[in-house]
Amino acid sequence: MLVKSSDVEELKKRLAIAAFVAVDTETFGLRPFHGDTPFSVIFALSGSESYYVPVMVSEGISENDIIDVSGWGSLFDKQLVFMQNAKFDLHHLATVGFTFAPQVRIHCTAVAARLCDSNLPSYSLDYLGKHFLKESKDDRVKAYVAEHDFCRTVIPATATARKSELQHYDKVPLDLIVPYGKQDTELTFKLGMEQLRILNLEAASVLAVDPTKPTCLAVLDNEYWVTRALEGMERRGVKLDTKKTKAAIDDARSELDWERNSYIEQTGEDYKASSKAFYRHLETSGADLSEVGKTECGNPSLDKQALGKIQSGIAKTIIAAKNAKTRLNYYDGFIRASDPKGFIHTDFKQFGTRTSRFSSAQPNLQNLKREDEETPDPASPRRLIIPSSPEFCFFLPDYDQMEYRMMLDYAGEMGVIAEVLAGADVHQATSNAVGIPRSKAKSLNFAIIYGGGEDCISEMLGIPTSEARALIRVFKSALPSVERFVATVQRVARTRHYTYNWFGRRNHYVGYDSKTHASVNHLIQGGCADVMKIGMVMCDEFLAGKKSNLRLSIHDELVFELHRSELYLAPVLLKIMEKAYPYNHLPLTVSPSHSWTSLGEKIKGFPI
Repeated sequence: MLVKSSDVEELKKRLAIAAFVAVDTETFGLRPFHGDTPFSVIFALSGSESYYVPVMVSEGISENDIIDVSGWGSLFDKQLVFMQNAKFDLHHLATVGFTFAPQVRIHCTAVAARLCDSNLPSYSLDYLGKHFLKESKDDRVKAYVAEHDFCRTVIPATATARKSELQHYDKVPLDLIVPYGKQDTELTFKLGMEQLRILNLEAASVLAVDPTKPTCLAVLDNEYWVTRALEGMERRGVKLDTKKTKAAIDDARSELDWERNSYIEQTGEDYKASSKAFYRHLETSGADLSEVGKTECGNPSLDKQALGKIQSGIAKTIIAAKNAKTRLNYYDGFIRASDPKGFIHTDFKQFGTRTSRFSSAQPNLQNLKREDEETPDPASPRRLIIPSSPEFCFFLPDYDQMEYRMMLDYAGEMGVIAEVLAGADVHQATSNAVGIPRSKAKSLNFAIIYGGGEDCISEMLGIPTSEARALIRVFKSALPSVERFVATVQRVARTRHYTYNWFGRRNHYVGYDSKTHASVNHLIQGGCADVMKIGMVMCDEFLAGKKSNLRLSIHDELVFELHRSELYLAPVLLKIMEKAYPYNHLPLTVSPSHSWTSLGEKIKGFPI
């Protein structure tokens, strides 16, 4: 129903006593940290009972019809709240004063869908409704918007992303938008309830065999608190050094212009990002193009890796131009993404990968490259992220060789574990066991975890396939427990069609793109992802009420801002992270670093 002011008190009573509630928003735009707000909030108390609450003026809604929902978050305490892509709606709700208390559990149906089936091609509400409930969304609103051209072009936060069309649902008549909003919210409610049914059955089947085994319900519960931790982390954001970023943009643009002019001098034609044109000019110059492959369409494949193999000044110029363009787009994306106060609020994808490891976008801060200590780059992306004020210091605890240590712990490779416990790093211990240089041992460890075979190792190490094959035989002989572990995981993935990690998270191998050859990687990476998530939640809870807080997750590193008066918290946070994984033989250790200036200027050790 469309809620009017006379209905408000009754609705609030119903929300306060409900055990399960689905919440959704319809918004003016997609960027809540840049002024976009919702124009309606919809609540569902069942799969067929929902309430459309107008909170801003929109088509058919006047100032007199608007309902103030600020403070409504206090109605929620013990309820389980279902949301699809929850953080999006949480941030938009906050813009109208609707925030949930920290203890409220938020069940993101996209995140829970990953737990139910990690191997789906999509986690959109439309797809999940069809897959789990055999229900399709009504597309009449979308058709109406297209018919009346209620769209505007949205400039993406990153220059490499495609421009998109923002659909103005606020211009859709009430007789269409109200049923549409109600349907989405009711669908989310039914989806959440179905996911609880599936996951409870899965947990019961595990416990019936072995009551001591971890189950997916523990994973689901932790994900509730991960959602809340990410909500706060994204809302706080990270500070961008805009002056330095704009200088980096100017430098990258100047370099790009220089390389394009060099290209003109060498070829006599303007620079165009066209593999066909590049190939033609390289061929004319007499360059050896024998190793250049073809795309599926039959065009020359001239990515940076292929260009790097060509001995030609033109090829070097093209690579330099591509690199300058990449940097220009990246820095420009930082400026576009930053809010009016210079803070970036990246969107962490809690369900972004099948292993549950985070990804992020708008812009991508999850994969900021570590800076080369020998050749530091003054304009590296990490150096553009600075503490929010001089009163705060970055504390940067980073898990040590996390995936390799977990693999050894899973496998119980006690000889190598003994060396690591004695002080050797994982790759050196493998090097000692196999009798090869550390660099090759590291590549082998990497290949084993990521399911790489002899061809992969041959490419990584630049050796013949026969030598790579022999190296694998030596590795298997020297580390038999790792070999048995890898073979067992792959066999289980093929025959049982799922594996589950130390925490109870399943990876599924049926249907779409099952990739059983990568099952070891999925198991290890997913296990490490859950360690990161558990550590994040525990640290976030520990910091509640303090000045210091959590800001980012980058690879295996958490980024905290510690206030000058709370630097003593750093060792405690490190210990919390180390306790997140209940190891069998080999603990996961964490190394501390800090910086008073930027993410890129790290100093090893605790801040003082």
